[in-house]
Amino acid sequence: MSKTNTTTWWKVKLDEAININPTVPLKKGFNYPYLDMADVNPGQREPTISREKEYRGSGAKFNTGDTVFARITPCLEHENGVNSIFS
Repeated sequence: MSKTNTTTWWKVKLDEAININPTVPLKKGFNYPYLDMADVNPGQREPTISREKEYRGSGAKFNTGDTVFARITPCLEHENGVNSIFS
């Protein structure tokens, strides 16, 4: 006996399916978890956060559950993307 696939696929634009570059409100002068590339290990899905850093108004921002790519050579082939797990 074979199963039939009852899932329906919809063709949509990428930004209709996921939230690309959402607004992440941070306040200057406050400390937040800091993700350094040294914390990203090839083949490891979740990073090991080693420290917090004072936010001064610049830098990449992300929320819990975001998928984060490296700014230089952002590519899955190099295994430099991770899911953030901050709470």
